[in-house]
Amino acid sequence: MIREKTTNILLIRPPEFIISDEHVPLEKQTHGAILLPLGILQLGSYVRHQFSNVEIFYLDLHLECKLAKRKKEPFQTDADIVLKYLKDHIGKIKPDIIGFTCALNAFADN
Repeated sequence: MIREKTTNILLIRPPEFIISDEHVPLEKQTHGAILLPLGILQLGSYVRHQFSNVEIFYLDLHLECKLAKRKKEPFQTDADIVLKYLKDHIGKIKPDIIGFTCALNAFADN
């Protein structure tokens, strides 16, 4: 019996950053609520149920940035946190496919 290769899929929610011409303090760089990104999670669930040889992994970089700041992990910026977790997960999971979700906020900061 030939066993099919499992396809590893890594689904990622990137952090939401404040983009501004002004200096934004480190603790306020990542904003937005901790929410479940239902679209990408539904996509993962659908793929998992349609294909028997698929393993789905989820990485919430927005949540990881918030948690790292609370733990006072020794990172300089959100970019450092993002790179660390991306490298860790990609190295451990070795995904065949990587998918990103994207939330666009159209709120003006007065």
